Amino acid sequence: MKLLFVSPVGVIGGAERILLECVRQVRRLRPEWSITVLMLADGPLRDAVTELGAHPELVLLPSELAAAGDSQFVTSNRSRESNNESRVATRRSPWLRRFFVTKLSAVGFFWKLRQAIHRIRPDLIHSNGLKSHLCTAAVPVLHCPVLWHIHDYYSHRPKIQRMVRLASRRANACFAISASIQQDIQVVAPKLRVHLLENCVDTEHFIPGDGDLTRLDREAGFDQPTSMLRVGLIATYANWKGHDLFLQAIARRSNVRAYIIGGPLYTTAGSQWSESELRQMVRDLGIQDRVGFISFQSDPRWIYQSLDIVVHASTRPEPFGLTIVEAMACGRPVVVAAAGGAGSLFTDRWDAVGHQPGKIESLVAAIESLENDPELRQQIGERARQSAVERFSQARFGQQLVGVYESSCRK
Repeated sequence: MKLLFVSPVGVIGGAERILLECVRQVRRLRPEWSITVLMLADGPLRDAVTELGAHPELVLLPSELAAAGDSQFVTSNRSRESNNESRVATRRSPWLRRFFVTKLSAVGFFWKLRQAIHRIRPDLIHSNGLKSHLCTAAVPVLHCPVLWHIHDYYSHRPKIQRMVRLASRRANACFAISASIQQDIQVVAPKLRVHLLENCVDTEHFIPGDGDLTRLDREAGFDQPTSMLRVGLIATYANWKGHDLFLQAIARRSNVRAYIIGGPLYTTAGSQWSESELRQMVRDLGIQDRVGFISFQSDPRWIYQSLDIVVHASTRPEPFGLTIVEAMACGRPVVVAAAGGAGSLFTDRWDAVGHQPGKIESLVAAIESLENDPELRQQIGERARQSAVERFSQARFGQQLVGVYESSCRK
């Protein structure tokens, strides 16, 4: 079988780590299959794909398209309502220029994408992100199944919802990473067949262990070791990941040292914090002596093992929460924003501690409950490890994945 993955980005975030896991499981269970990963942007994902024995290809998405978000081409109410024709023309002309530049770029891009797909002649296409879903739907492809991997919610984004519903006519089925995502995509595209495929972690790699505290503090920029608890947030710099809430909570807990681990991921304008903005928040809160920054880690195991508490602070429902399960597999107590897919990953105060998303008092109370009870931290960490092994194994993930591939190709 010739299997083609399509990724909209070249960096390695949560969705791309799952893509790599898909490649790894196919290589393990069906080593005779040919695997190509077509990327719409270059980055470290290309080398990671190569290391797994798959073939990477690039068809670069034009910058005008890569940077376009849900509201990029929506004019303001003010300009629509204005009776002053000159003001309307002034406001519209930059939009028109962007439109035509984008249209010209898109023609060349879609031609190249079509040529690449027809040259590869896949037996099945696995699309791994919103922009790749829309792009593959926009080009005529060979008569092969197209499976979408849904990592995000679409129902609360009106323009995207309409685009996804229309594009879903070109897809045969999709994977949903959680029951919450499954419910969401069934609202957006009710005719699309949905397979629930919860994410997995390598529980033989993400294991309990003694972390490298010296390295943690050095890379975070701290000059001196500390006897304070180490509390970390591991996430991309997306606005909704709750970095601002996390920093406010740390400001209220004077006996903890905090670590922000991650970096920017998206190209969409206005969708993420910059590091300079986060550092300014730290200075404004007066906690610069207790907060350190560590860049994105391709293998964050040592980070989890070095932290006493891992915090998940997303302010909107999390589709799944891969870092939550990785931290649990490492035997670390996790404070989880209990909504969406993340809310189904744990039992409160058994193998993690929940808090209300976006509620600073709830987050502070959850951190405080673990900070002041070392026995509870240990118990929750041990049960977290057990839950991760039982529920999120690679073996379960691989068997489900390959089973859907094979049944899709038989139809």
